Amino acid sequence: MVLDAHVGARDDEWQLARFDFTGGSLWARDAGLAVGSHVRVRVLARDVSISRHPSEDSSIQNLLPATITAIAEDEHPSLALVQARVGDSLLLARLTRRAAAQLALEIGDTIWLQVKSVALLE
Repeated sequence: MVLDAHVGARDDEWQLARFDFTGGSLWARDAGLAVGSHVRVRVLARDVSISRHPSEDSSIQNLLPATITAIAEDEHPSLALVQARVGDSLLLARLTRRAAAQLALEIGDTIWLQVKSVALLE
C-alpha cells in the first residue's frame, strides 16, 4: 500500500525520520527531507505482521493499532491477506492461514500491525 504522508520529525541521533499519515506514523531511515515535506511511503504486505497486543520487546518498532476490514485468500492456498484500517488509511498484512487461525482473526477485530520495513517513494 502507498500512503500519502509528511515528514513529521527527524531524529538526528538515530538517523531516522517519522512519516505521519492519516491515522498514524511510521519511522524509517532519514532521507534528509525537511520536516513538513510531503512524501509517499510504501508498505508491502509481506513487511507487516499482526499481533493481538502491542509488543514492547521486539526489534519491530512501528506499531499501529488497527481494525480488520477484510480477510481474503492470497496467491497461494497457505496464505491470507488481511486488510486493516488505521485511522482513515488502509494497510495489508500477508500471513499464513495457520497464523490467522491461531490468532482467531475476524473482521472488526482490533489488532496491532507491526511494520518491519517502509520504503520512501521519490
